[in-house]
Amino acid sequence: MAPCGSEANAANPDIYVTGPRAILPGLYLGSAANATDQAHLATLGVSFVVNVAKELGPGGDGEHAAAIAAAVGQNAHETLHVPWTHAGPLEPSLTATLDALHRAHATEGRTVLVHCAQGVSRSATLVVAYVMLKENWPWARAYAYVKSRSESVCPNVGLVGEVLAWDAERRESPAAGPAAGPAAVTAAGPAAVHATPLEP
Repeated sequence: MAPCGSEANAANPDIYVTGPRAILPGLYLGSAANATDQAHLATLGVSFVVNVAKELGPGGDGEHAAAIAAAVGQNAHETLHVPWTHAGPLEPSLTATLDALHRAHATEGRTVLVHCAQGVSRSATLVVAYVMLKENWPWARAYAYVKSRSESVCPNVGLVGEVLAWDAERRESPAAGPAAGPAAVTAAGPAAVHATPLEP
């Protein structure tokens, strides 16, 4: 994985200022600011938002926490909040979050936005893991694919290590795959879309 760091984005604190990036058809990666832009989310058809920033959850003190709470309160879209920090750990919530994301995106055909504060590390980690799961790709290939669509993604080393451990464990259990998902997350949407294979 190519080296990256916060200094790479220092000149542009919101790399998604023009909107979230399409990673797969119906799957967007973005920042907290994108999650508060209801007009843009409506234009994209987003109906499910995954927020993996602990500081942007209920009672959070992040810059956009109040706006995100207001958007959720308006029932503008369904939101799943997963309170991750840059230090981890991702489990036990990684598997359940991937299940919920897979159900919403792949099974129900909903348009999904995944975000954290900047859309660089935590949310990027989840999106790379999802591409790994969906395409059965190793980390390096999935990371390169996501980075080709959002060039500033930069998962931190600790989170990458956790995803690699998760991937090794799931590959040891061939029957493992997206399950029904956590009972606390409910979703209703259109019929499943037909996925097209990704280019390597």
